[in-house]
Amino acid sequence: MLKQRIITALLLLPVIIGGILLLPVEYFSALWAAAMSVAAYEWLKLSGIKNKLLLIIGLIVLNGLFLSVWFYPFSNIPVE
Repeated sequence: MLKQRIITALLLLPVIIGGILLLPVEYFSALWAAAMSVAAYEWLKLSGIKNKLLLIIGLIVLNGLFLSVWFYPFSNIPVE
């Protein structure tokens, strides 16, 4: 199990570093939202929720939180 996690981490590390260094904020936010959606789905399943409707509602709420950065990027926040 640990070996599989290490291999996955090593494969995803270049993607994460490339995303941080090369992508504009908006696209990186979308990439981060996709990753968080997968993590949220796994977390919802681990929390013992068996109802598919609750899983879908949880994903919609969490996606809304993460995708809000896409619609209101940090670059539009006025600096005081």
